[in-house]
Amino acid sequence: MLRLVSAGAAFPALIIDSKELENLQPALIGQDLVRLGGGIVSRGSILNPEYLHRTKNTDPWQSKDELSAAPSDLTFKAVELALERAGITADQIGLIIGETISPMETTPGEGQRVGKRLNIKVPAYDVISGSSALLHYLSVISRWNEESIPDYVLFVSANTPTQRTRYDQGSEGLYFGDCCSAMIVSSRKPGRLEVRDIKCSLRAAPPGACEFDLYGTARLNPEAAASFVLSKAREILNKLKPELPGSFVILPQFSPQVVATLCDEFGIAPANCWSNVGNRGFTLGSGTLSVLAERWQQLGRDGQVIVCDVGLGGGYGYAVLKI
Repeated sequence: MLRLVSAGAAFPALIIDSKELENLQPALIGQDLVRLGGGIVSRGSILNPEYLHRTKNTDPWQSKDELSAAPSDLTFKAVELALERAGITADQIGLIIGETISPMETTPGEGQRVGKRLNIKVPAYDVISGSSALLHYLSVISRWNEESIPDYVLFVSANTPTQRTRYDQGSEGLYFGDCCSAMIVSSRKPGRLEVRDIKCSLRAAPPGACEFDLYGTARLNPEAAASFVLSKAREILNKLKPELPGSFVILPQFSPQVVATLCDEFGIAPANCWSNVGNRGFTLGSGTLSVLAERWQQLGRDGQVIVCDVGLGGGYGYAVLKI
């Protein structure tokens, strides 16, 4: 039986709110930026503030040398928190799997970078999660033979799309935020959450909804993205209707507007709906895992957590986790 032992998340120090966005893109002055951003109030960025204000990141390719913190720095903070919550040391980790949609370079991968920072020599590689890291990780490892799974497996998700975002135009700056998340799972050791059911699929995302081109520039079509997320999430939640009453639910973290729409349609009480997208921004594959990490200390002794996620990279599905 697969168990989640712990989770951690880390966010940048720089917070971009509506006032900052108006300074960066004067055309936005006087508009309801929270509404235009689907309800997002603020979002974090690893960009150096001086660089951002001076250039508005009009050439995202240059941002790699203008960061207040590297993605791996945030990832390591998330890993440290996950290790602390698990009550284990780095040398007990037997495998590291990572994912990112905004790599600094293709080799080494994020999983390998983490292994080096932890000073451990274990298998480490990255996967494509379809921007739905939590579900994809659990789905992959749940299909392994138990004897092939080390005592502790570390998963990391590092997504920093603001370094690929132009702030002089477009709506991308209203949505994207940076976050790195980590999770430790085991099939042998005790954990806080037991995986009762897991389903995850990787399919082609709708063209134009969310793209990162060859030169690193992020492009987002909010309407197409929201339509895709809502459509897939409704399919998933209709299958999960019997499980929803009384459960804590983590929905796709695209925007507060999407979260609120799904809560209303499926009768999910606000107190039972866990979300952080309003203050963290749209953090792609790190989103639902970061929500779980921020709520980790609030897990009680019973009940269950349902994760429904739809990633704009084409990953979607659900997990039912027993506390």
